[in-house]
This record gives sequence, structure tokens and C-alpha cells, in this order.
Amino acid sequence: MDKEKGAAPRLPSGGERGRIGSWVSDLDNDTLEWSAETFRIFGCDTSTFKPTLSAFFDFVHPEDRCLVSEASRKAQESGEDYHIEHRIVRTDGQVRFVLEHARVDPGRSGGSARLIGTIQDITDRRKAQQELSKRNRQLALLASASNQLLLSDQPETEIQQLCEQAMHELECQAYFLYLNGTADGTLRLHASRGVSAAEAGEIEWLDLSRTSCGTAAREGQRLTPGCIQSCDSPIFAKLRKGGLRAHACNVLTYRGKVLGVLSFATTRRDSFKADELALMESFSNQVAIALGRTFLERELRELHSKEQQYSEKLEAQVLLRTQELAKANQELTRQNDMLQELAKELTETEQRERQRIADKIHEDLQQLLVGSKLRATAIRTHGKNSPEVASTAQELESLLEQSIAKARSLSYEISPPILRNSELGQALVWAADRTEQLHGLHLDVQIAPDLPGCEEPVKVFLFSAVSELLLNVVKHSEAREARIKLTSDGSQIAVRVEDSGKGFNPDRTLARSANRAGFGLSSIERRLTVFGGRMEVETRPGAGTAVTLRVPYSAAASSRALYPTV
Repeated sequence: MDKEKGAAPRLPSGGERGRIGSWVSDLDNDTLEWSAETFRIFGCDTSTFKPTLSAFFDFVHPEDRCLVSEASRKAQESGEDYHIEHRIVRTDGQVRFVLEHARVDPGRSGGSARLIGTIQDITDRRKAQQELSKRNRQLALLASASNQLLLSDQPETEIQQLCEQAMHELECQAYFLYLNGTADGTLRLHASRGVSAAEAGEIEWLDLSRTSCGTAAREGQRLTPGCIQSCDSPIFAKLRKGGLRAHACNVLTYRGKVLGVLSFATTRRDSFKADELALMESFSNQVAIALGRTFLERELRELHSKEQQYSEKLEAQVLLRTQELAKANQELTRQNDMLQELAKELTETEQRERQRIADKIHEDLQQLLVGSKLRATAIRTHGKNSPEVASTAQELESLLEQSIAKARSLSYEISPPILRNSELGQALVWAADRTEQLHGLHLDVQIAPDLPGCEEPVKVFLFSAVSELLLNVVKHSEAREARIKLTSDGSQIAVRVEDSGKGFNPDRTLARSANRAGFGLSSIERRLTVFGGRMEVETRPGAGTAVTLRVPYSAAASSRALYPTV
């Protein structure tokens, strides 16, 4: 009704549409309307604050105002929708990230042009993305360090460069690497950054007996964070002169022996976060292992040159460790087999439960609905003399007919009967017919003759995958026709689903699919690996899409892992 009169649409309240706010901007009269959720996003009181375009731009972060203004201008000029992410500064001073979608409503003759849009607070999502990016960088650093130190014959030369990388990742301004320099346990500065040569000379030697690092080493601790400003050790007094405020001392130990100390320090804060300390500890552990390996190799070479008889003892130890590792691997294999068996049992139980529910719907619920419909028909027949009774009975009949149809459809969706006693080709023909009936998509199904049968898990998986691909065609391709082709070369079975629709960018779409739960393209590809198969996607914008699923017939050997069922 509002649309016919050219009035602004009703703005949903804050609890509607998954906490997405909405707004309407009158471009000719320079007015702005907000929903209750939009007021909440901006931190404004609905009873005291009057939204205007100028007030909105006051909320937009100064660095993003040009971006928002330009997007709005282009939308008004072109009449096209716009989607934009930007920052706002709330009334309480908080900076939040928001996602806006807007479209231009030109209005009817004589009416005002409007921008109609939605706004969503995505600050938590952006923070999660930043945290994930940070975690990935940290993992990459640890992986790179592990690889370089493992492959290097002289890890001491690699450690300095890796320490600098860790220092930058931790947003520190200095690091100090002390290694065992004397027989009495005094450590000597091996490498450092963030201090001058003169300052490094003043802290060249580190006596563990007089520092918190030494206390930590003696008590079996590996990490000692602290504030340099509150430490009374002479060495920290010298570091305070350089402006350093917080430090974390990581004792490098290998097989119970102290090899040195690796410390990180900063001039910008008085303490480190828990994730920063965890990264320091993991990185220091890798350095300690690399150094320990190097020192151990030197000791072994010296022992070999002095006492040849020690080699037999060493070989016995290596053999023992190898046996322990083999035993551990056997135990892991056994446990993995048990998990796979459990996964298979769970899947089979799920399949049986699906069929039981479908049978219940078919045998019990549908029978009750049919019986109710017959009673309603009888009421309508006997109530002809009462128009009100006849009309009510007729409405009841209609509702029951709809319920019967929906119950039958639900039963088919939960456990299609075609899967129970038919081959994959027949099941795909049934899926194509049902898709055409439900969605009007014309499908050409081509089944190769004399097609070898496949194992039940593979058949169920391919049927589910093709059903999902057909649904994608209906939802996204804008195509009116599609084709299913089932072939085999004797060693593998291949199913191809292709359409002549609008296509898509495969890299971008697969990336989005990987971040969503469900049975999308990335999920299909991952599940294919269970059967030793692969997925091939041929598409580009405007050129249609073809997805081919290939599964070897030997997949039965790996089908004990979890696979999707219908």
C-alpha cells in the first residue's frame, strides 16, 4: 500500500533482520529517517536525536567521508545500487566498522528522489578478520623459522634474521640473544637490535645468578615477563636509559640444560599480551631446539673422536627411540581406524534415522492427514444446508491437502525413495525431474550405457552433490536450461553439471564458500578427497558454469570416512 502511494517503506525495528538497521534519505528535502536499530548502531537516543544528512556525515570517520560521499554521488548519478564498508565514530567515542547497502528510488511523478538503504555493524567481524590475519602471520613465522633452522647446518647464522622478523611481528623495538659463554654459566651477548654498539658493550655479559632470568631458569620456568621500570637489576637500569619499558625474558633450555636467553623489549608499552608471550615462547622453543641440536651434534662429534665405543650405545638409543616411534605410529593408526569406523557407524545411523523419519511421515503422519481430509469432506457433504459449516469444511480440506503435499515433499527430501533400490543414473533422472517440477528448470540428463555400478556411499554422496549443484543453478545462474552428464572410463565415475547462465568468478566464490557452513562448492571439494576424487570448475562471468565431479571406483576403500547423506 505504501509503495503505491510513493510513501517511504516501514523501517524495521532493531530486533528485525538479524540486527540490521535501515534508513531513508530524501535527496530533494535533505531529510533522513532511521530505524531503531540504526539509532543503536550510532549510539543515539531515539527520543532526543534527530538524524539529518549533515549529522550522519559528522558520524562518519574523517578519513572515510570522501569515500562515502563519492559512493552516494555515483549512485545518485547512475541510479545503481552501492555497497560500501566504512567507519563511524559513535557518540561515546567508539570507532565502529559498518556495512551499508543502498539503492536509489527515483520516486513517482512529482515525488522526491530517495536513497533507501541498510546498515550493519561489522566491527566484530573486522576484528576477527584482523585477529585471523595476525594468527596466520604468526603461524607463517613459526613455520618458516622451523624450516630454516631444521635445514641449516649452522642455525646460529639464521637465528639473527629470524629474531628480527619475530621482533617486528611482536611490534617490539629491541631484542637480546645471550648464549652460554663461560664454564660458570655466565652468558655473553651473541646478537641484538635496538641498542647502540656502546650500549651493547655495557650489557655484554649476563650473570644468571643476579637476574630474574636466572631465577626462572633455576626454578624450571621458561618465560619471565616484566616491566623494566620496576626492575632494580643493573642491566635493566642501563636499558631504561634507552627508553625501553617492557621486556620478556625467554630462557633457552634443551634437555634440561640452559643454552642462553632470548629477550624482547619495547619502548611503547609496559607489558605484553598473552598471545604475544605465547608467540615468544613458541619461537624461543624453536631457537632452543635448533641450538640444542647444533650443540648436541658438536658434542657427539667430539665424543666420537675420543671414545669410539660410545657409538654403539648411541645406536642402541636411536634404535630404542625408533621402536618407540614405530609403536606410537601403530597406536595412532589403530586409533585412526577406530575413529573412521565410528564415523562410518554414525553416518549409517544417521541414514537409518533419516529413513525411519521419512517412513514415519509417510506411514503415520500422511495417513492421519488423509483421514482428517476424508472427515472434512464428510463434514462438508453433510453440512450443505449450513453455508458456514460447508465453507469452513472446504477451507479445512484445502489446508489438509497442502499439509499432505508438504509432508510427502518433506519425506522425499529427507530420504528419497529412489536411492534405496536404484542405480545412480536413475536417481539423477529423478532429481532432474523433481527440480524441473519444483523450480521450472529444464534439464537434459545423459547417462552413459552399460555404466558400472558404484558403492552405496559414493552414490549417496554424488546424488547429494548434484542436488546441491542444481540448487545453485536455480538460485544463482539465471539459466532456464541445464545438463547432467554421467560417464565412466572404467577406472572412475564422472558427473558433470553445466548451465548457460551468467557464470561467476571462481576464486572469489570458492573463497566465500570455504567460509560458510553447509554443502557448498568448497564443502563438496573437501568431501571428494575422502573418496580420492577431485572437482573441476569451468566458469567465468557471462559464460555459464560447468562443474565435474570425478570419483575413482576404488573409493570404496576409503568410504569409511564421514560422507554426506540424504
